[in-house]
Amino acid sequence: YVGSQVVHMTTDGGQSWRDISPDLTRNEKSHQQNSGGVTVDNVNTFIGGNLWSIAESPLQAGLIWTGSNDGLVQMTRNGGVQWENVTGSIPDLGPWGKVSNVAPSHFDPATAYIAVDRHMMADYAPHIYKTTDFGKSWKPLGSGIPQSVFSYVHVIQEDPFRKGMLYAGTENSLYFSLDDGSTWVPLQLNMPHAPVSWINIQPHFNDLLVSTYGRGIWILDDITPLRALDAATLSVPVHFFEPRPAYRFHEIQSSVSDPQSNVVGENPPYGADLNYLLKSDARGPATLTVYDGDGNVVRELTGPGQAGINRIWWDLRYPAATKVVLRSRPPEAPWVPLDQDGTRELTARHLIAQGPLAVPGSYTVTLAIDGTEQSQSLTILKDPHSVGSPTDIRAQVDFSRQVIASADSVVGMINRMEKIRHQVIDVLSLVPDAPENADLRKAARALDQRTLEVEDNLFNIHLTNGSRDFHRNPTKLLERYGSLGQQIIGGGLDYPPTDQQGAVFGLLQERLDQYRAQYRTYMDRDVVDFDRMLRSRNLAGIISDPE
Repeated sequence: YVGSQVVHMTTDGGQSWRDISPDLTRNEKSHQQNSGGVTVDNVNTFIGGNLWSIAESPLQAGLIWTGSNDGLVQMTRNGGVQWENVTGSIPDLGPWGKVSNVAPSHFDPATAYIAVDRHMMADYAPHIYKTTDFGKSWKPLGSGIPQSVFSYVHVIQEDPFRKGMLYAGTENSLYFSLDDGSTWVPLQLNMPHAPVSWINIQPHFNDLLVSTYGRGIWILDDITPLRALDAATLSVPVHFFEPRPAYRFHEIQSSVSDPQSNVVGENPPYGADLNYLLKSDARGPATLTVYDGDGNVVRELTGPGQAGINRIWWDLRYPAATKVVLRSRPPEAPWVPLDQDGTRELTARHLIAQGPLAVPGSYTVTLAIDGTEQSQSLTILKDPHSVGSPTDIRAQVDFSRQVIASADSVVGMINRMEKIRHQVIDVLSLVPDAPENADLRKAARALDQRTLEVEDNLFNIHLTNGSRDFHRNPTKLLERYGSLGQQIIGGGLDYPPTDQQGAVFGLLQERLDQYRAQYRTYMDRDVVDFDRMLRSRNLAGIISDPE
């Protein structure tokens, strides 16, 4: 029985179809069969002739290539009116291979690539061929792939943007070539060793998509650094690749998720991928600094310094608000533990956990490593679904940064007071409770209480990391800045701040000025007086961070 070999074609978007395969040929030679000691020849018992692959040239209309599971490669240049069997010109290829993939070139209509799988014939060699003359002659390309029982090739694809760049998928590995198949380099990375059943290149984002048999679909994000590899790039100590444009996407939130599911895929890291090539290991890490159009620093990142292509992601955000570092326990809660370094985290309900997304536009990224500095331009694009105007986005980002700056001012005061309170508590624990120290210990307790009074205006000093702490005491200035920042940064999409949000910010700024005055009196009078008393007793004074 000869299997189906039918090709239909439409030129009107599927409204009508026509059969273009009557002229296709089949491999009429059959396998020998041995039944009951009797050899029977030339009986059509092989289930062959099925078309296994078909591809239309992206350059020339009506140029179509097919491959079948009985080892035939055929081509038509007139949309199926006439077909030409070009199998006979393929050198050193035994019969009955499965032509699992045909890939017409993106650069030359006369060029095409094929992958032939003959493992069913106990031939595990990587059979890849290329023609540059519409199949009149073929050149083998697979010799550079390591030979094993898993080396037979399922798929070959040409990069749509770099001529001579190829991708090949075998029974257990993925390879790429920069020299049209003369040499092959493994591209396995963290992908499991599984049969690679198909390869595609997403042209807009330049992602490499790979399907496997039994191990899912895998995506290698942004292959533009691989495309840029050449002799000049590989010869220099450091090369900073031009970044692809990055979209300022707003992530879609779903009310239904199943994180334990075995079929849930992974999203790539958010933002812009920055790639650089190091010829050898660097002496230290790389520093990547992002500047806006006015030359202001937006973000500073640290990247690896390992030989090869290194990649670091920038999430397109400005820095988040400074974190509070508490160095004492809450009043009336001495059981709250401190970490090994003597600090604890403030777990307030409203804190600004991330900075705002940068405004769409042009940025400059500078790579500095081992005394070498290189720069590249980076374009940030607006979310295509966003209805916010550039003016709206700019207003939102500027407002968000003002909120963060005010919150950072509050955190700076808290962190300095926490260091002072920690030292005061040390004085109480180290200075003996003796009559000659009574005035000093009394002053220490007074300063500790004064510190708590000033701090209590800035944050909820009673938080103990309990799940309901925030219900027991009112939120203070830092948490209110955090609530406002969360509204704008986390849920503002691309809209500007509302008048009400502006009014709230103005009220918080008034409170900040009031509390900063109290803090200033605390630092310039209360702390200075206690520091003077310590030094008069030949004790170490209070150490405070510069403001």
